[in-house]
Amino acid sequence: MVLLFDLKTLVVAVCILILRYKEDPGLIRRQESFTVMGLLKPPARPNHRTSKNVNIVIIIILFLVIVLSMLLSEAEHSLQIRKLWCVLLIFVLVLTLVLAVVIIWRQPQSTIKAAFMVPSLPVIPVLSIFINTYMMVQLDGEIWISYAVWMAVGLIIYFGYGVRHSVQKQRLQEARTQQDVVNSIVAAA
Repeated sequence: MVLLFDLKTLVVAVCILILRYKEDPGLIRRQESFTVMGLLKPPARPNHRTSKNVNIVIIIILFLVIVLSMLLSEAEHSLQIRKLWCVLLIFVLVLTLVLAVVIIWRQPQSTIKAAFMVPSLPVIPVLSIFINTYMMVQLDGEIWISYAVWMAVGLIIYFGYGVRHSVQKQRLQEARTQQDVVNSIVAAA
């Protein structure tokens, strides 16, 4: 499965979109209601409303990409003979996807310099999401069952052993012990 696609790339592509359109810290948060004009003519700086708009559009994009990938995978024969319903449905899905990308593109980006940058934002991350999702849809059911079994085994090992023996847990316990010592010294003084 790792040879075919990288699930981390899919997650990173989504995270890039979320982080680049996140509201700037330090802005006074005002309750702003959703408006269509807010999508088409957003303010110059990202705020809570524009960030929320982008997050909602990302969810819509994920849904569209999954449906489009499944349709392209399952309706291959209908596409080859150019059945009207199939071509029309794919056209509507692609058009809606392009509209969603344009809506994200219109939103103001965060002014905070990120550790990683991508050119042609949001087109490149959305293409990455589509390509990875399409390849995932192409996998057989046996591969998904094998993946689910090994993921379950990994999670059982992680939660059975890893959580109890984690370095982070040891650090937290040491910090609590030090805080208790400090609190007892302060209380005694």
